[in-house]
Amino acid sequence: MRYRSIPSEIEAYQLTKELLHAHVLDGVLLPGVEITGATYHQERRTVSKTRQCVTTIQGQRVFVEPGEWIVQEPDGIHYYPIADDVFRLKYEPI
Repeated sequence: MRYRSIPSEIEAYQLTKELLHAHVLDGVLLPGVEITGATYHQERRTVSKTRQCVTTIQGQRVFVEPGEWIVQEPDGIHYYPIADDVFRLKYEPI
C-alpha cells in the first residue's frame, strides 16, 4: 500500500552561522537549541567554533549543524533537525 502524509503546518527555522554567532555573542534566542560548546572572542566579535544540539520528543539529544532546519514538535517543547535538501522537498512556505 502507499500512503500520503496529512497536510500540516509546522514551526521551523534554518540554523545559520549568523544565528549561532548572534546567539553566542548577543544572547539571541534560538528556540530548542542548546549550545554545548563555543570558542569565541567577545571583544573581536568573532566565533570560530560552536557545538549545539536539540532535544527530541523521545528525550534524545541530537547534535545539529548550520544549514539544517530546526522543527518544533507538536508538543511545542521539543525539536528535531532536518537536512536542508530534505526539508525543501517536504515543506513549502505558506
